Amino acid sequence: MFEPLHSLNFSIGGDQTQNLLWRLCNGELNDIQPKIIVILIGTNNHDHTAEEVSEGIMKIAQTIAEKQPQSNIIVMGIPPRGKFPNPLRDKIKQINKLLSTQVSSVPNASYLHVDEHSFVNHVNGTISHHDMYDYLHFTRTGYQKLCEPLWEEIQQLMQTYVKVESTSADTASIAGELASDRTI
Repeated sequence: MFEPLHSLNFSIGGDQTQNLLWRLCNGELNDIQPKIIVILIGTNNHDHTAEEVSEGIMKIAQTIAEKQPQSNIIVMGIPPRGKFPNPLRDKIKQINKLLSTQVSSVPNASYLHVDEHSFVNHVNGTISHHDMYDYLHFTRTGYQKLCEPLWEEIQQLMQTYVKVESTSADTASIAGELASDRTI
């Protein structure tokens, strides 16, 4: 889905917010100039409080905004996990609620809600193994459900870039035209 965008994936299995923050502070985004950066992290911080996890994610977003001020940042909500309803799902809801109100304080950042109902059966609250084969990691179908809203958001942002780039003046062409109009 994202191949045409020449996207880069900086995730590492088992990553927690503090691991990503360390990498960001130690050169992870050096020498690149992305237009859009997507953050999806926090599910592995299950031993932290909701406040600690949202604080870590916000620190990541703020660090990215400082290091890449030209980039739009999309902070995704954390998807639900676990086959059956459980306290961790409740914590994830708390984290997402906190993020939804805090992300707008970061320049060029927006929050993308992950619809829990896309993954959770509304009758019994279970997650299907067709969406998450181990009730944590996504299957192809699960990734499709997760990424379709993200794809729409990215397309909207990219249209903004295309409009800006197509309406900005081509200074090299203008300079060339001015130079050729000189009379000697």
